[in-house]
Amino acid sequence: MNRKAVLLSTVLSLFALASQVHGEVLRGELVAEGNVRFQDLLLEVVASNHMPAARVQLNADGRFEVPHLAPGAYIVRVTTLRGDVLREESVQLASHTIPVQIRVPAPRRNAPGGHISVRRLMHKPPKNAQRSWAESTKLYVKGDHAAALKQLEQTVALDPEYFEAQALLGDERLRAGQAAEAVAAYERALEIDPSAVGVLVNQGFALLNVRRVNEARASAEKALVMDGSSIPAHFVLGLTLAQQGQDPAQAEQHLKIAAEKFPQARKALEWLAQDRVKRP
Repeated sequence: MNRKAVLLSTVLSLFALASQVHGEVLRGELVAEGNVRFQDLLLEVVASNHMPAARVQLNADGRFEVPHLAPGAYIVRVTTLRGDVLREESVQLASHTIPVQIRVPAPRRNAPGGHISVRRLMHKPPKNAQRSWAESTKLYVKGDHAAALKQLEQTVALDPEYFEAQALLGDERLRAGQAAEAVAAYERALEIDPSAVGVLVNQGFALLNVRRVNEARASAEKALVMDGSSIPAHFVLGLTLAQQGQDPAQAEQHLKIAAEKFPQARKALEWLAQDRVKRP
């Protein structure tokens, strides 16, 4: 195995290890900037391995508590029940972390930035698919990911046009180590809404897992065209460029941006530096 393959394998293996150590508690509250029903929102905690570490439904007062988290960097997202992101914050979790306060705007019909496909906007899932989706999210919130995966499979069987179910199915397949199947779910979700930056990034990561590096690079580049501030997209693009070995300077540039939030990006930078030193 060459050094680039070792680099990618090392970084991806860190992803799998990130959720194995637990112990800290993330506490905080939401502060509404408009007419918000907190119980209609979800709080998603995304670990530095770019995979969801926890998802909880909020209480009516907006307070939350997420236990059993490993110390480290997290992204905390506040979303609607349909998956649209209202706010995203970076949190460094350690012992005695001060409770965080997150300000959230009132949900809008459109996705953040106003970008959502007409196909997704106009789609109305049938009631049986809606019930299946509701059960899927309950299982996901409880942390029963194996059951959530099965339920999501049923949801998309009932309604293949259900964007949120296809996107979450991709996440759950990736979590279960089914990277090729995750790619298929993300592709289906992106057929429904090509403007979904988060799904593009997740697709790129899944493609990296199955060594489809050129396609992973294309996904990350497309995500950055649509949202140049996407740190996960910089991370995936940096990894693909490092794997390809064609432009180490560009790889370092993207990984340095990602290193603010992703410890694995710093690890990749170390590998690139070692590789540069060892070149004849």
